[in-house]
Amino acid sequence: MALNHSCIPNVAPSFDPRTRTLAFHAIVEIPQGYAVKYSYIDLLQTRKRRQSLLLKGFGFDCVCDRSRVLVQLVQLVNANQSDVKQRVASLKKQHENVFKRSVEAQFALFTAEMQLARAQRDWVNVIEAAEMLLEIWTRCGLPDCYHTTETLHLQICLAAKQAGMLEKYERSAQKVSTIRQICGYSHPENLVS
Repeated sequence: MALNHSCIPNVAPSFDPRTRTLAFHAIVEIPQGYAVKYSYIDLLQTRKRRQSLLLKGFGFDCVCDRSRVLVQLVQLVNANQSDVKQRVASLKKQHENVFKRSVEAQFALFTAEMQLARAQRDWVNVIEAAEMLLEIWTRCGLPDCYHTTETLHLQICLAAKQAGMLEKYERSAQKVSTIRQICGYSHPENLVS
């Protein structure tokens, strides 16, 4: 069985340190006869950066669907950011050209915003930033069940618990558990508190 690269993978890896085995778990349904695809590189990078890394590191150009349509996805992400632009207007104004062109930069911005809010125990803003990150991830057509989405849903879960938002806590805890189970994590039912 070959394990091919795709910028929209259909499997995610997990490592079991007890048995020292690496396993790949289907994160979407894989029809019979279709290739098993894993991303050799970080998913949330520009097409140009992904192609450069793949060419230098693995000796090939990626021509998957995502690489061909990234320009359209970037336009879609940028078109729906009006409320976000208001919340972070000063930073975006300083670096307007970067954020207009780069989904990766937007993701980095909201990651920083989420970390800052967490450090300040501003749980509502942790949730808002994590939800924005999930929205960007989804609009880029990336898989729902992946280590990145597990981390973001866990941030929502923990922040919702701190903020007393019990319904949101329960929904996000269930999502974390589901992702962990699909991705083959050792203890999908245990949430870190």
